[in-house]
Amino acid sequence: MNLSLYRNTNPYEGAAYKNIPMAWLVETRDYFRAQDLKIRVRYRGPRNNPRDNRSSINRQQDCAKEFADRFSVYFC
Repeated sequence: MNLSLYRNTNPYEGAAYKNIPMAWLVETRDYFRAQDLKIRVRYRGPRNNPRDNRSSINRQQDCAKEFADRFSVYFC
């Protein structure tokens, strides 16, 4: 797993890493847990799925985990 490919270099965005494939979710969580770093994950993907029961405001920010195809990592 090489997270350096997904490092966010834009200083105006809050995500430390972005557009990481969902297949790497468990490995990414384990990687940061092993370093005692707390992270927050936001799921990215389509935001207009009819099965998404969240409010429209919440759907504008990110998507539900079941519909996501990638995710972003934020440090707490």
